[in-house]
Amino acid sequence: MISWKTRLPPALRNPLRRFLVRVMETSNLRAGNDFSWLLRESYWRADLQALDEACARGSDEAAWRPLIERLPLEIFLLLLFTRQTEWPNIARRFPSLPAAGLQETYTSKVNQGHLATLAWFVPAVVQRYQAGGRRIEEAMALDIGCGWGRFLRAFWRYIPGSQLYGMDISPDILKSCDECGVPGRRLLPGGLATPEMRRRFSLIYAYSVFTHLAEATHLELLARLREVVTDDGLVALTIRPRAFWDLLQVQWPQRAATWAELDKTHQSSGYGFTGHAGPTTYGEASIDRSYIERSWKDWQVEGFGFVPGEAYQIVVWLRPR
Repeated sequence: MISWKTRLPPALRNPLRRFLVRVMETSNLRAGNDFSWLLRESYWRADLQALDEACARGSDEAAWRPLIERLPLEIFLLLLFTRQTEWPNIARRFPSLPAAGLQETYTSKVNQGHLATLAWFVPAVVQRYQAGGRRIEEAMALDIGCGWGRFLRAFWRYIPGSQLYGMDISPDILKSCDECGVPGRRLLPGGLATPEMRRRFSLIYAYSVFTHLAEATHLELLARLREVVTDDGLVALTIRPRAFWDLLQVQWPQRAATWAELDKTHQSSGYGFTGHAGPTTYGEASIDRSYIERSWKDWQVEGFGFVPGEAYQIVVWLRPR
């Protein structure tokens, strides 16, 4: 049986994955684009000073959470994704960053290179969640495919660590989250099947997960998510459009026939997929709106969007039926 629980090969062993890292990476900051100097500016210095002093007094998150919530998200993200020394007590209490190589293997970005994606996606999720009158700080949130915890770090601006959960198939990457002090609790896929997880999460997000799953695998995962989301919950996930195969035809013409065939498959069935070396459950996938309307029977689609700077990440907003 095909299973989304299958342990995946290391992402960069496969030539296609290495190629996509080079082609699709558009947000990495180059030399001279280090924004850490903003942490020294006067506009938010008083708030940073107060937070640093609170962090010096103790490690109780509840004591300094109100100070976190006073910071603009962009400044909060700079604290998280900069190896800064300006505010030493904040640096000591906040999660540390994993090695650059580990970051790049999972996301093709390093440190401040994550800011653009996070600064758009996180507020978009928060706004959508609160549109129905709910408070984001009360959400019980699940990060699917959390990796080394870049989104867990960012959502910590809004949601206490005790209400954040990160799920990944790799015990090693979850161990990295623990070693870096990433907020939240860790789960392997089997952990979602326990009785206490049923209807537990009011917010679930899966960024760049369904972009890589074979059809049977993604349907299995969607079914599992339906079991653990609350009846009024929000799910935000990203998929790839048909134009993804057009991109590969231009950027990797040596395999133009393969990409053209996958384009045709997408247009005829609504789902295009090519596997990486190793398990055929994981690779590169595209999903059409027609397929979603036909096959995602347990979900109501609230809308679509895209991530600026990562136009091949189409956001799908879902509610359970």
